[in-house]
Amino acid sequence: MTEAFEELFNLPDRMKKIIVFITTYERPEMLLNLLKEIKKQGKNFQIKLLINNDCSSANYAKVIAYLKRYFKDFYYYEDNIHRGKAYYYHIIHEFYQLVRSESFDYFIQIPDDIQLVDRFFDRAIQKFDSIRDEKKACLNILNDYGRNGHAVWVPVDPKKIQFDSYTFILSGWVDMAYICGRKYFEFLDFKINVVDKNWSGKPGRSSGVGKQISERLFAAGASIYQVSHSLLIHGLHESVMHPHERKKHPLISNHRKDKVTASLATMPSRELSLEETVKSLLPQVDELHVYLNNFTHIPEFLNNDKISVFESAKEVGDLGDVGKFYTADKIKGYHFTVDDDLIYPSDYVNKLIEQIEKHDRKYIVGLHGRIFDNMPVNSYYNGHTAGFTCLGDLNQDVFVHVSGTGVTAYHTDTFRIGVMDFDTINMADIWFSRKANNENVPILLLKHSKGWIKESQKYNRTQTIYHNCHSKDEIQTEVVNSVEWNELNN
Repeated sequence: MTEAFEELFNLPDRMKKIIVFITTYERPEMLLNLLKEIKKQGKNFQIKLLINNDCSSANYAKVIAYLKRYFKDFYYYEDNIHRGKAYYYHIIHEFYQLVRSESFDYFIQIPDDIQLVDRFFDRAIQKFDSIRDEKKACLNILNDYGRNGHAVWVPVDPKKIQFDSYTFILSGWVDMAYICGRKYFEFLDFKINVVDKNWSGKPGRSSGVGKQISERLFAAGASIYQVSHSLLIHGLHESVMHPHERKKHPLISNHRKDKVTASLATMPSRELSLEETVKSLLPQVDELHVYLNNFTHIPEFLNNDKISVFESAKEVGDLGDVGKFYTADKIKGYHFTVDDDLIYPSDYVNKLIEQIEKHDRKYIVGLHGRIFDNMPVNSYYNGHTAGFTCLGDLNQDVFVHVSGTGVTAYHTDTFRIGVMDFDTINMADIWFSRKANNENVPILLLKHSKGWIKESQKYNRTQTIYHNCHSKDEIQTEVVNSVEWNELNN
C-alpha cells in the first residue's frame, strides 16, 4: 500500500516503532493503569517498553504479570538500591546508553503518575512530525499551568510558534516527559553527565537532569518545543521526588479535557470596547457566547466559528447584564462570565482554570467582589466591610460573599445556574452570588496584581451599572439584607 493511499484514507501506519521509557517508584497501581492505557492506545504501533523500578518496596507483581501477558517487547529493570532524586541522572544515563543499540522511529519518556489524553500516540506523533525545524531535538508533551510559557534553566524567552494548524511553545528547556527521534540522543551523545550532589541532593531543587539536558541542547544550538496544551494528564497527587516543591507549586496539566466557554452581554454603545474584549478572549476559549441587547446589526468582528451570537430582538428581549447567563444552564465544562469593558491578559483563562483545579473544583473563582460583616447593611455599594477590584492589587486569596461576574469562572460540575435564577436585570452579581451562597459553593477571589486586567478606554463610563446605581441602591440593599450569608473562611 502506498504512502499516498494511506494518507488519502487516513489509515494508521502500523509499522512505526515507538520506545516508551517509564521510570517508577512506589506506584504499582498508577503504573498498571498507565500500561493499560498504552496497550489500548498503542494498537496501531509497534511498542517497546523500557521500565526502570527504582528499588520500590511496593509489590509490582501485578505490573510484571501484565507486562508478560500483554506486551511482546519490554525490558523491566529493578534497581538493587534506591537512587532517588540525587542519582536520578544515573538511571537516565543507563537507559540512554541502552537506546544507542536500538532502532526506532520515536522515543517517548513519561513518568508513572500520568494519564494519556485520547489518541495520545497519534496526536504526539502528528505534532512532533509537523515541526519543520532541522534543529528540532524534542517536543515536551506535558504542559502545566504553573510553568506554561515561563523561561527555565536557559536564557531563552519562550514564544509561540505555528506549524500547520498546531501552535507550540519554543521553550528552550526540557521536561522529562517528551517525544523525540534519534537526533535528540545524537545531540547528547546518548549520555547524561554526573550531576553535582550539591544541586540534586538539596530538597528544594530538581534532579538536575532536565537542567543539564536543556543547557547542553541549548549550547548545541538545538530547538526544544512544548505543546500548548498537554498531551499528558497530571493532577494534584503527591510527588515522591519533589514532595515539598510540589506542595508549593502543584503540577496540574492544562490538557483541556473539558470545554471552555466564555459568555457576556453587551449593548450598542459598547461596540468598540466589545471588540477589544473579544480579541483578548477568543484565542483562550473554545466558545464565546455574546448576548446583544438592542443591537440593530451584528458587528462584523463577531463573525467567527467560535462565537455564538444571540440578538435580544430574536430571543427574549433586553436582559441587561443577565444576558451573559442566557445559555449558562446548557454549558458544560469551564464557564467564564466576562464583561464587555475589560481587556483580558493572554494567560487569563489558564490561570483561573489552574486555580479551579488546584481546589478540586470546589470553588467559584474570581477577581472582584465584596464582603459583608455586620448585617443588615445600610447600603449595598457603601455598606460592605471590604471591596476588592479586578483592576487593583489583591495580595492574597480571599473568600467573599459577592463576586463580580465580569471576572468569574467555575466548572459546571460544581455550580449550575440559569436565567430563571435572576429576579431582575442589571443585578447579576447579587443574584449569582445568592445562588452560590444558597448552594454552599464558596467564592474565592484570587491574588492578582494591578494592571493584569485592563479596562478599555473605548466606552462611556457614565453608562455603567455602578455609575447609575451606587448612590441609589435601595433595591440592591434590600436583596442583600434578605439573604442569610454564609460565614467566610478567611
